[in-house]
Amino acid sequence: MNIVITGPDIIISKGGAQNVAVNVIKILNNHYNIIYLPDPELYNKFRSNKNNTIKIANNLEKSGIKITKYFYDILDNNYNYDEIINIYSKENMDFIFNFDFIGNFIFSKNFTLELSKKMNLKYGVCLQGLGNYDIHLFKYMYSTLMLSKNFHIFLYRVYNFIYRHFLLFELANSDNLLFILVIYENYNDNININFENIEIINPAVGVINSNIDISMYINMHKENKIIFFARLNYLKGILDIPKILKLIIKKYNTKIVICGKFNRDFERKLFFKMVNKLKLNDYVVYKGYLSDDELYNEISTSKLMLYPSHDDSQPIAVMQSLSLYTPVVAYSIAGLKIYNDFKSVKLVKEFDYKSMANEALKILKMENTYNLFNDNINEFIKKHNWYNVAMEYKNIIEKYSKNDAKIEKDAKDIDLYN
Repeated sequence: MNIVITGPDIIISKGGAQNVAVNVIKILNNHYNIIYLPDPELYNKFRSNKNNTIKIANNLEKSGIKITKYFYDILDNNYNYDEIINIYSKENMDFIFNFDFIGNFIFSKNFTLELSKKMNLKYGVCLQGLGNYDIHLFKYMYSTLMLSKNFHIFLYRVYNFIYRHFLLFELANSDNLLFILVIYENYNDNININFENIEIINPAVGVINSNIDISMYINMHKENKIIFFARLNYLKGILDIPKILKLIIKKYNTKIVICGKFNRDFERKLFFKMVNKLKLNDYVVYKGYLSDDELYNEISTSKLMLYPSHDDSQPIAVMQSLSLYTPVVAYSIAGLKIYNDFKSVKLVKEFDYKSMANEALKILKMENTYNLFNDNINEFIKKHNWYNVAMEYKNIIEKYSKNDAKIEKDAKDIDLYN
């Protein structure tokens, strides 16, 4: 079967959805002929740093990810959206799959839907980013007010509420949609979509990329420090960190190491303004974006991971922390409720800074945090490897492609009798 992959940008963007797509595609390449088609709207971004884009694309292809053979020609020419779709239509394709269905702007063209119409092909999608936080009106507005009084954030949240409902409606009412994948059972807490073929994928993410040996980082000495690593934006909890840390250091002298890159400059300024206002400069160590080796060393030597995220489907960051025997304190959002029964993960009510600080203090004061890890978390980590994840995707694709073929056969049989 020839499967075309659309979304997310796996060439120059980084994040959980990209990580899933790359690791799963590499394994599914053993079963299907898979070709990645970048969204036509991404090419302007690619051209802004063309040399780096080409370098990364070449490395992806060397690792086994096939990018459309028309990629470099499109990169060199100023084709418009429809022209790129027409060029893509020359590829041999039987099915379209989107690892992270989410669009760009309200009423803008959605690449997956446009390609499906153009080729008259069935498609499936995974909702990783679209439903990873609650979009029920009253809860959403409450969390908007709690997140920040910043005007930029307020406008973005209002827009995002309208946009996500629009996308879900557009998706459920599109002609060629074959199935929708959601992440774990709790993911359904956040969204309500009127569509019959919804499948739960479990396991949905792997822990560590296959090219990394984590054995050298296990059982390292735990230092008196906390770690937070993620894309640094308000939805991942970066603006909650100073409020929680202030409560912690009132009772215990420690520091927090911040790893990652700020999405937007105004959030970076807002974070350090809060740190300065709360007099936390001596307790916050900002390390920015780290290599895998540097990051795993920081995780494995930290006493705990603080993760006050409001926006996650199933964060790889939490699983990375647990695989390196670093316990986690996080909010009890839908994407993290799978950890309810683990001693090594403490979940508290969203925005309950005091409870989060208290749980963090309990762990910081422990002589041996390794006692929090037992067989169930080890089995959980073992289950969440990229091969198992890829087989989940394969099984669902096989299920619906066979059903679709049967429908087509039945239709032909009916035609014979007419």
